[in-house]
Amino acid sequence: TEPGSNIAPNLLFNRNSNSPANNDFLGAMDFQGNNNAGEAHNYIRILSRILDVADGAEKADLVIKDATGNNIVNMAHTEVVYNDDSVDRDFRVESNGNANMIFVDGGNNHVCIGTATDHGGVLNVNGPILMAESDTLLLRITSSGSNVKIQSRVSDKDIRFEGIDGGSDI
Repeated sequence: TEPGSNIAPNLLFNRNSNSPANNDFLGAMDFQGNNNAGEAHNYIRILSRILDVADGAEKADLVIKDATGNNIVNMAHTEVVYNDDSVDRDFRVESNGNANMIFVDGGNNHVCIGTATDHGGVLNVNGPILMAESDTLLLRITSSGSNVKIQSRVSDKDIRFEGIDGGSDI
């Protein structure tokens, strides 16, 4: 009921140890319910663990696990990893008008942008592809009917295809 802008109320898990060590667990929250056999089951578990206890280098992670104990997401000091246990679990980001703005198919190993359809590539894109550098639009890949269009978007500039042969550009 704090009327000010301070953080309140506060839920604190305090591992007050005289001998803290790396990989000590800080706390856990279990979301439990009965299954259809009337047995109590942990459906979701949230864990926090100390990664580094060194003074000035303190680090921890927060892990959310599913009902089978597999990591859904691990939020650590240097990265956030989704599906760390390699479960057939998809990842999807919606935009205002597209339910599959970004779609990672966990079972079929492909990433889609603007679609959930695997067109046979590791990366599948539905819609024009635009490339810019320093906010200057340089390239557009799109289609017109069934024709593919690769367009330079900078006036009087070429599209160059280059390779390396024996260490030299060709």
